Amino acid sequence: MMALGCRGDVGSRLERVDRPFYEERLRAFLPERMLDFHTHIYRAAFTGVRKANARTWPEHFTPVSWGVPALKRYYERLFPGKQVEPVCFGMPTAAADVDASNAFVAESARAYGVRAFLLSSPRWSARELEERLDAGPFLGLKPYPVLAGSSECSIFAFLPPAHLRVAEERGLCVLLHLPRAGRLADPANIAELHEVSQKYPRLKLVIAHIGRAYCLPNAERGLPLLRDCPQLMFDFSASANPDVFALALQEVGPQRLIFGTDLPAVAFRAKRICEGDHYINIVARSRTDDPHIRVADPCEAGRLTFFVYEQVEAFRQAALAAGLSAADIEDVFRRNALRLLYG
Repeated sequence: MMALGCRGDVGSRLERVDRPFYEERLRAFLPERMLDFHTHIYRAAFTGVRKANARTWPEHFTPVSWGVPALKRYYERLFPGKQVEPVCFGMPTAAADVDASNAFVAESARAYGVRAFLLSSPRWSARELEERLDAGPFLGLKPYPVLAGSSECSIFAFLPPAHLRVAEERGLCVLLHLPRAGRLADPANIAELHEVSQKYPRLKLVIAHIGRAYCLPNAERGLPLLRDCPQLMFDFSASANPDVFALALQEVGPQRLIFGTDLPAVAFRAKRICEGDHYINIVARSRTDDPHIRVADPCEAGRLTFFVYEQVEAFRQAALAAGLSAADIEDVFRRNALRLLYG
């Protein structure tokens, strides 16, 4: 008998692989309404990224342009029967046109009724930041290390104290990507997160991707050290490791976790594995030599489903093992974010 995914299969991939995965594992687990806290919308002209020069797997797999209509179509394909609302912001690249990106996001938020965050440049004064916030319906800030010129920098290099004060005073969320190669496990990042928590106790700070602790060793070195910063929240966009989720539930609990996808960076079919502290996305095909990408053999390639499904399934396994209630699940997938945005 031919294995699923090898030659001889009939029907579309959606019918053979994706829809059964969703119906058998995810539909009943997920609440009827969800809020995706981490999505990008942009036009090609705003990013400065050219497919011919793509070096990393997100640059390689991410569409050239992506807007709210494309995002909504993807939700309809992934989550039939569910209502999914996004928080949107631009694509932060080293060559990004930040003001054009923010104008597009603001226009999209007004046109489609979605929530929006502002890409923030560390070069702006507090006044310049406030002027840009006043110009759009922004509920939060999206700083990013490369907008300060380097990923190997202090948090305060791309999220300066003046911006922290504005965010705290206005009650804005800040969605923070951690810098430095060690990410969540870097001692300097841990120290600076403690400093931010102490100096800005009312700040609504969300650490993206669980601090990019995609594999357990990194998470084990970082999460326990942030247990005593109760105002810090964590989105788990682009994360797909049940052991990391289990640790996060143990160390910070479901009230500090927020669902996010990182679409369209993960708008592909893939399965993630870890080899030590090195994550690898198993994909059907690729033209990039990024060390985080590995091409599957033909049979395995035919069984790959949406990466977002793998992400939700990993969290489902950890949630069931931890005995989370239906109310806990709804908190993680919607209500925690709403409380943060409007509380």
